[in-house]
Amino acid sequence: MPNKILPYIYCLQTILLLQVSAHGDENHWVGARPDGHAPIGVMADHAHNGGEVMLSYRYGKMNMDSTQDSSGMKMHMHMLGAMYAPSDAVTLMVMAPFKNLDMDMANGNTMESSGLGDVKVSGLIPIWENDRRRIHLTAGISYPTGSIKETGAMSMRGAMPMNMRLGYPMQLGSGTFDLLPGLTYFVQKDESS
Repeated sequence: MPNKILPYIYCLQTILLLQVSAHGDENHWVGARPDGHAPIGVMADHAHNGGEVMLSYRYGKMNMDSTQDSSGMKMHMHMLGAMYAPSDAVTLMVMAPFKNLDMDMANGNTMESSGLGDVKVSGLIPIWENDRRRIHLTAGISYPTGSIKETGAMSMRGAMPMNMRLGYPMQLGSGTFDLLPGLTYFVQKDESS
């Protein structure tokens, strides 16, 4: 396979909960359990009760290698997040990624770009909860805050390097406003969720 992708992600999450509420009633969702939240890579998995705040930091690393020409790309991403519930009816969320991208070319050159990526702002709206099952709606937008004009020295074989606009995978943002809709369904049992 010419473009074999070997992703491996190391994640670290630090969460500060300023106010935690856990229900002991067997008919209510228990967020304080280890499976009270989705795995670390799943965003917007839970809403909060009114007045709750959550701050988060995630780190991810991904390597993509091409066996055809010995080139490869590395991405390091730091994701800062904040969630705030002004009421039980809505939880507001913002995520800001900081990216560091570098690509090793077969000709020995390395291209790099780093900075703020596209910022995502969302609202999570609980629409149903019964018997440790719940559904929430997510409505958000991605703002094109990441640069799409990153440049770097590139050269063809035997030619002098020239400063050119980097390819799409090396850009920090998408350049577009994107809608981020979602619908999430949860079920929590005594031993699993």
